[in-house]
Amino acid sequence: MIPKIALVTGNANDIGGIIAFLCSDKALWINGQRIEASGGISL
Repeated sequence: MIPKIALVTGNANDIGGIIAFLCSDKALWINGQRIEASGGISL
């Protein structure tokens, strides 16, 4: 069975929340992490 993949391109609003969080003081102790922003294509 071939998985169905949504053919939708992302935009800045899709990842803006995590970027804003990582730039805030609340993310002080987060480091060395890889945040996947592929829309789930590599899951």
